[in-house]
Amino acid sequence: MKRGCKTFWMLMMAVIMIASCSKDKEEETTNCYDCTISSWLGTFMGTADVYNSVSNETLTGRSITVRFEQAGEDYLTVYVAVPNLFNENMSGSFYLPYSVSFAGTLKSFSATLKKRGDQLLLSGNAKNYHGKGDDPEIDKVVTFEDLTRSEGTNDLAVYRCCFDWNSDNRYERGKE
Repeated sequence: MKRGCKTFWMLMMAVIMIASCSKDKEEETTNCYDCTISSWLGTFMGTADVYNSVSNETLTGRSITVRFEQAGEDYLTVYVAVPNLFNENMSGSFYLPYSVSFAGTLKSFSATLKKRGDQLLLSGNAKNYHGKGDDPEIDKVVTFEDLTRSEGTNDLAVYRCCFDWNSDNRYERGKE
């Protein structure tokens, strides 16, 4: 019995050692503290959840496109498009390398840029409101996690659903 117990524990130790050695270590995701304004520029795509406060309904897994353009030395414009559900653009100052937050009268955008290895991931939310004064009410909230940069995206095709191209070659909110 003593020998069987010893063999059992040796076998268990061997299994644990093999299991721990064979585990793939997932790369750590961290805030992008060394990012610059140019790190934010471009198109990020993935899926989002859209909450509609009027119908009290949340639609999950909807395609989203978030595009950043540099509008000045330390100034960004962001375009958020969830086809047929949410289309907004807003601008604001770039202060922190890993986070942006823009607030307008009836819309807001907040996001964090993270790194996993060499890959940049965008997570955050966008909201639009209705009402006047100091207490507007939320209409829609779009939340997204880990959107990935989309290289070589045809910007006009991405925004055709949601924004119109104006004479200054800039996107404008389309007719809904």
